[in-house]
Amino acid sequence: MDAKIGRRALRRLEAARHNGYLDAICAEPSEIVRAHGRWCWRLRIPFVWFERQSPRSRYGSLYLEMFSTVHTLTPAGQRALRELSDHATVSAGHGCWRGIPIPELDRLAREAYRKATQAGNYRPQTTDAGKPGTRTAVAAAA
Repeated sequence: MDAKIGRRALRRLEAARHNGYLDAICAEPSEIVRAHGRWCWRLRIPFVWFERQSPRSRYGSLYLEMFSTVHTLTPAGQRALRELSDHATVSAGHGCWRGIPIPELDRLAREAYRKATQAGNYRPQTTDAGKPGTRTAVAAAA
């Protein structure tokens, strides 16, 4: 999996595995974002990463995806994530913060990961038949 990735990118992945979120502010972020996403999928943890809006921008975007878990965010969890910044767009399955100054991204990613994994801020996904697995029934019940 990591064979195509250079040493600097591997260091970023190691830091992401330690922190729970990926700092993808680099020249070619797509490969390490993909690798981190696969890792999150295997561990069933929220997929959190941030990157620059454009190559030399002073602003970046933070992303939270719950598809890698068997959970969705509760209304309380969505509210807690929206309170992190005015730039938030949050739903049961994902969150996005755009236009965040680069120096604030690391702190915001740490807080978003903590809020997404905090007890009471997530619940298991359910199917229409009431079995765990899809977001359809959770969205209908909310």
